[in-house]
Amino acid sequence: PSFVQESSITPARLSIEQFTLLERYASDAVQILGIQVGAIHSEWRMSETGPKLIEIAARLPAGGIVETYRRVFGVDPISCLAAALREDPVPKVDFFAASRLFHHRVCCSSAVGLRINSIAAPQRLPNPVIELSVEAKVGDRISNDPSEPTVLYQYLTHLEPDQDVEALKRYVNSLVEVETVDLSGTRRR
Repeated sequence: PSFVQESSITPARLSIEQFTLLERYASDAVQILGIQVGAIHSEWRMSETGPKLIEIAARLPAGGIVETYRRVFGVDPISCLAAALREDPVPKVDFFAASRLFHHRVCCSSAVGLRINSIAAPQRLPNPVIELSVEAKVGDRISNDPSEPTVLYQYLTHLEPDQDVEALKRYVNSLVEVETVDLSGTRRR
């Protein structure tokens, strides 16, 4: 079944086994496509029966992912691509050694939008949240083309191995209160 992306978390909360399986699938796909040098962007959905390919392309990622990698892993994908094209060594990213988590919430449906009702003052942020940036102001109604998700807000926090990511998401969502609206601006749910 199809699904709607509501948010993005980096690094993905995958087990080593899931990551290894995805890495193998992506590598196989790249070989089948005949890509030898360059950037690869792939998107997968983990299902009960294993990974399902959404997209794979010979390009850098978009939608803020390059900046997210810089912040979370300390690696610049653009510099990595330049190094690969020069045939210089490219740093290997240890996705399990990240000490920070980056999350952004998106509105990803052309049928609905989101209205920002309130935004907590930055001084109210507790310790786990390093940075919270809101891409809208109170009263803004955000809708978008499903092919280009709109970032509503994003935050950066230290990532602890036993951190309850869902609780952290609920907490940050409480700082930025939104409601779902239909295209005419009336309340939907």
